[in-house]
Amino acid sequence: MGGANGTGKTTFSLAYARQRSIPYLGADAIALEISPDAPAGVAVAAGSELLRRLQQRLNGHESFVLETTLAGRTLKHSIESARSLGFRVTVLYLYVDSEELCVARVRERVAKGGHDVPEPDIRRRYTRSLRNFWGSYRLLADSWVLVYNGGDSAIDVAVGTGQSIFVRDEQQFAMFQALTGVERNG
Repeated sequence: MGGANGTGKTTFSLAYARQRSIPYLGADAIALEISPDAPAGVAVAAGSELLRRLQQRLNGHESFVLETTLAGRTLKHSIESARSLGFRVTVLYLYVDSEELCVARVRERVAKGGHDVPEPDIRRRYTRSLRNFWGSYRLLADSWVLVYNGGDSAIDVAVGTGQSIFVRDEQQFAMFQALTGVERNG
């Protein structure tokens, strides 16, 4: 599952993993394992451990749910590797209206005792994440799902396989296009 910080990835990822009784992989959860009192200080180590566990699951041909911002391109090789090993890769991508909403949600999470993400990181990752999903990760996956998660309930906006697109909510898809600057076919 992908999306910028504050889009609801952890909630969706954990629920999906529980429903299917499959392991969940997320760098923030690993950081809490490594350093429960100061997870932010072990972000690099948690990222390395995430990649190690990901490779371990791939080598063991075990299904799993991976949570990521998709703000970088690190996972491209892992997706290609997974597909070459016979995995079916589905990318579920969550987005919201603005980076301001992401910042507000992370602040709210921190106020409730959750982990923090520096505001500049949230803002930098927001657009990168949107564009990387659309321009790269959806094309690498066997299938993808685009979900708007900025309101009272999630909205299934579009699904596809590679460049094939089936829009389920035209209004939300138009908003997504405006946020990313992408064309429907591109």
